[in-house]
Amino acid sequence: RPMDAPAIACEGFAFPECRRWRNDQLWFSDILGGAVYRWSPDGGLHEVTAFDTGPSGLGWTLAEELLICDGQNRRILKMTLDGRREVHADLSNLMHHPANEMITDRRGWALIGGYGYNPDVEDPTPSSLYWVSPQGGVSEFVGGLIFPNGMAFLDDHTLVVSETFADRLAIIDVPSARVINRIKLPIGSTPDGLSVADDGSVWVASAFGEAVFRVHLDGTYERIIELAGTGVYDVTFGPDNTVFVAVSDTDETHVTVTRPGKILIFDLIFTNPDGTNAAFLQVFDAVSGNVTVGTTAPNIVLAA
Repeated sequence: RPMDAPAIACEGFAFPECRRWRNDQLWFSDILGGAVYRWSPDGGLHEVTAFDTGPSGLGWTLAEELLICDGQNRRILKMTLDGRREVHADLSNLMHHPANEMITDRRGWALIGGYGYNPDVEDPTPSSLYWVSPQGGVSEFVGGLIFPNGMAFLDDHTLVVSETFADRLAIIDVPSARVINRIKLPIGSTPDGLSVADDGSVWVASAFGEAVFRVHLDGTYERIIELAGTGVYDVTFGPDNTVFVAVSDTDETHVTVTRPGKILIFDLIFTNPDGTNAAFLQVFDAVSGNVTVGTTAPNIVLAA
């Protein structure tokens, strides 16, 4: 069905990011709001835990214990099944700027990266990703990345990582710990959170580019969702052909007071008048609220 506007799953956040769809719920951090949440269509919004500092990347152990990146303190915390919060790994001796995104793999190992430098006052400086074992041991995985941010596994042997302030994606061969390809995005696109679609394309939130990009491994890409007038910080897939997009203001100086952050839900399939289904290319203007839906060819930007 064509949508009049995307649904709002939940709102009232400072800076929502690091979303994960798991066990029929959307989990995410409000980094500047200092909390981790879970949301479901039936159960609504629940605060999982609160922070004095900013939580970011989320993952799980094989025992279903929640792992949380405590960015400012450069460590990973673990929420035990009885609700206690304890230190899982401390990276403060390896990172001198905040930790940021973190994901976990099928073995229960975590991958974590960080800023690597202060982008407000310093020139871009390469930094590393680190493996964290289920026991909390830390080892360097791969270096040479400029502000590594959103991450996802393309398969068991290949990782894709946003290099936010280099405007590119790094494709990493996991067994050899080597960057095997880089996909350049437009200047100023600032790729942030990302997710891998069923067709193998990578959907990337363009933080200051006001859009979600669909990036193909051959290096081509298109702006698949336009979100004019807002910062676009993360994207992840949910059930029933839906996609969740996290947005907030790009001016972070007031967001803890005004709480403009939202989680939007977009449908990926709509029904044609003849009853058949079709995938869509959509433009949503966050200022006017107008949505244009069509099945035009990629790289054609629809007028909002």
